[in-house]
Amino acid sequence: MEKWKLNLKNKELSNLYKNYLSKVDDISTLYSVVMSADLKIRSENFLKPGEEVFLSNNFSKSFTTIKNSKDMIKCSKSNELDRINCYQTVTSLVSNYENLTNSLIKLCNVPPSMVNNAQPMSYGKAINSPILNKNQALHDKLDIHSNVIGSHELKHLYKIIRIRNRIIHNQGIVKGCDLPLLKHWVDGDKITLTTNHIDDFIHFFLMPIRSMLVSISESEVFKKT
Repeated sequence: MEKWKLNLKNKELSNLYKNYLSKVDDISTLYSVVMSADLKIRSENFLKPGEEVFLSNNFSKSFTTIKNSKDMIKCSKSNELDRINCYQTVTSLVSNYENLTNSLIKLCNVPPSMVNNAQPMSYGKAINSPILNKNQALHDKLDIHSNVIGSHELKHLYKIIRIRNRIIHNQGIVKGCDLPLLKHWVDGDKITLTTNHIDDFIHFFLMPIRSMLVSISESEVFKKT
């Protein structure tokens, strides 16, 4: 994550970005660890026959959740481990982005009325998303422009957020107007992601956000601090 670091003069702004970047690093590392373990499990040389994993050492065996090598190999070979890993990563990336946006709204004293009246636009069409409305309000308040509110970036972020929503609320099942919107990531009626998709999402939560932080730091409000 070294190349994504910024030298921001405002201490509060700098700390927010450092914490955000650290979380993206943790999320991407965890995804990579699970992906690597998944590939090793499938090789059938990673787990010993009959090997067991105890989720707690505070209780007797009869009161502890135990997973054996057969359970883990089945989960891996059925692609469930990969699916869960992808879903968890998307959920964590969006949550981290939401936390950053909410913190920036508070730091920059963006009033609720401005958030309510904000209207993010992508290729001339309105985007309706609570978190992206806050993002737009932040740009309006500081009178700035960044890649985050560019048509391409905004639409892609919106799609990732919709993917997260389908994962949380519908176990990854896509219905209605989300089907044409998310068709690139849907197999049948279910969100299906690859490592390339995850890498793409990670970069979309880095490049535009870095641009936004630079623009915020160069705004008139922060030039005075």
